[in-house]
Amino acid sequence: MAVTTVSGYELPGGYGNALDHQGNGAIFTVVVRDLAPARQFTPPGGSGTSQTYVYTPIRAAVTAVLRPGSGDLRPGQLVTLRVLGGTTASSRTINEITAGPDLYQAGTTVQIFSQPPFADPDTGEVQYVPNWSFAQSADGKHLVNLSKPSVTIPVVTARTRAQQKADRAGWNK
Repeated sequence: MAVTTVSGYELPGGYGNALDHQGNGAIFTVVVRDLAPARQFTPPGGSGTSQTYVYTPIRAAVTAVLRPGSGDLRPGQLVTLRVLGGTTASSRTINEITAGPDLYQAGTTVQIFSQPPFADPDTGEVQYVPNWSFAQSADGKHLVNLSKPSVTIPVVTARTRAQQKADRAGWNK
């Protein structure tokens, strides 16, 4: 079995870093429904030496939207998160940059900081690729960075910071 480890850069773990990151085209909260079987993907490339990766589609229901981005997100919508990592019959990808698919659990509430929506060239499905994922703790009082569980923030503080950022950036207009 071919194993690929994706690393090379590390996103800072803090909630403020996630709010300020220019690459987050959409910021929204979901409840994870289920993980679909992992799939292989080879990005189109001109050199013929493109690396094949495995990703896991994660289906989720949107519960709140802070920044809809170009995907016109709205509460109640079902979305697919395209999470790097997983295992197929012939390949495995290990994600050392962001939260891997094994960290998403059905029923968990997660705030997603995502790249702009991605149209899968194989299926045509619109998917969101998370940069950061903050899961709500079991007691509902904290958000925990799935990729760096030592990084937490009280939910009340996160909401205040997110709303202040949205107001300053004009996301609500």
